[in-house]
Amino acid sequence: MKKRVRIIFYVHAFVAAYCVTCGLLDTYGHFHSWLIPGVAVFYLLLASAVLLPMLAAFSLTGSGCKHPVVLVVTHITMGAGQLFFGLMPLIS
Repeated sequence: MKKRVRIIFYVHAFVAAYCVTCGLLDTYGHFHSWLIPGVAVFYLLLASAVLLPMLAAFSLTGSGCKHPVVLVVTHITMGAGQLFFGLMPLIS
């Protein structure tokens, strides 16, 4: 796997884990104000849930990865988890 694809994957995994952690903390009442993102960061995280899977798909074209479909599906799954389990609880 190319280095660029690996970096995009790790960044997306980190961002998705942060979003899910914030959402779970907020959902279960363990609110830490320093951990919950502000409005600007919230919109950046919201955009990253859509843009990082697209960036990964464009980076995979012609990269020679063995399983590009699996990587794209993994990115889409992380983006969906980031939206539904991480960012949606922060809105409600």
